[in-house]
Amino acid sequence: MKIKLSILTLLLCCSSLVFAQVKFTASVNKTTIGTGEVLEVTFSINANGERFAPPAFGGFQVVGGPNVSNSISMINGVTSASIAYGYDLVPTKEGEITIGPATIVA
Repeated sequence: MKIKLSILTLLLCCSSLVFAQVKFTASVNKTTIGTGEVLEVTFSINANGERFAPPAFGGFQVVGGPNVSNSISMINGVTSASIAYGYDLVPTKEGEITIGPATIVA
């Protein structure tokens, strides 16, 4: 009976790790901006992360950032953490500008 209980406990612990998915996302406050307007871009992860590497903001001048926001919460014994890195950008040229990928180690 103890072996069955130990195996069941091990399976439950492993299954909770499988369902805990880390998401790293990027978002902007606008998709179209005018010359001289400020674009806010935020990179966020729903876990603890380290060694964040921002993209090369080619075509933009960084006027603010990185603004780092950390959040840790514990609700009913479940702990969750998130980190967000924000930048304020002003375009240096007209036309379509693409922001490349950022990386983080989770």
